[in-house]
Amino acid sequence: MRKMNPPLRTSDDVEAIKEGLKDGTIDCIVTDHAPHHIDEKNCEFALALNGIVGFETSLGLGLQYLVKSGVLTLNELIEKMAVNPSRILRINKGSLSIDADADITIFLIRQKNGRLLFQNSSQRAKTLRLTALLFAVNRNTL
Repeated sequence: MRKMNPPLRTSDDVEAIKEGLKDGTIDCIVTDHAPHHIDEKNCEFALALNGIVGFETSLGLGLQYLVKSGVLTLNELIEKMAVNPSRILRINKGSLSIDADADITIFLIRQKNGRLLFQNSSQRAKTLRLTALLFAVNRNTL
C-alpha cells in the first residue's frame, strides 16, 4: 500500500492528464521526490508519513506510458521534464548550451517482449545526483 499526497487518481483523471500533456495544456512534468526511512512508513497507515520515491521512476514511467503509448514523442517528454521547467523557473538548466549547468542523464532504451527497458546512469552510480533530464537528440532522426 502506498501513501502519498495528493493520492493516486482515477483512470478518468489519468486520461485527462494525458490529454493535457498531449495538447500542451500541461507544459511540465515534475516530481516531488519524498522518500522516507522504512521506520517512518512501516507503521499504522494513519501515522505513516506521506511520500514515495518519484525522481528515479519518472523517466521510466514517462517512456513507458507516454512515449511508447504515443501520448508524447521522446522530444516532447524531454521538453516537459527538463527544458520547460528550466525555462519557466529561469534557471540555467535544461539544455546542452554553452554556460548551462551540466546536469545530464544518460539512458539506454531497449525493448524486450514489447516492453520498454530503461537504465540510467543513476542506477549504476547511486551517488550521482541529477537535477535535470537532458538528452542530446537530433530532431531530424526521430
